[in-house]
Amino acid sequence: MRKCPEDKKKYEEEKKCLDECYPEQFEYNNICYDDCPNDKYKLFNNRNICVDSIPENYYLDSNDDIYKECYYTCKKCYKEGNENNNNCKECQNNYIFVDEPNIPSQNCYPKCD
Repeated sequence: MRKCPEDKKKYEEEKKCLDECYPEQFEYNNICYDDCPNDKYKLFNNRNICVDSIPENYYLDSNDDIYKECYYTCKKCYKEGNENNNNCKECQNNYIFVDEPNIPSQNCYPKCD
């Protein structure tokens, strides 16, 4: 297969160039894969991509074996979070855990000045 134009993604399985990888595929170095190469990690960041290493604010979703971003207050997390339950292991720099009754212990809150 010839090289694809710079604005296209290469998909060797079907020997063609695509505008974007199919939704169930993973992109790595402008190539569309049905699964990531062996030494790469599956990551979802607005689309499926393959990465060399996992950013620290991502967790492994065991439902589909894809790394996904933690709630924005978390530096590290256990699983997907939301406003009511962040599921943080560690907070971002300008956030802290609050040890108070009736406040979820895995939620990170903005630091006061």
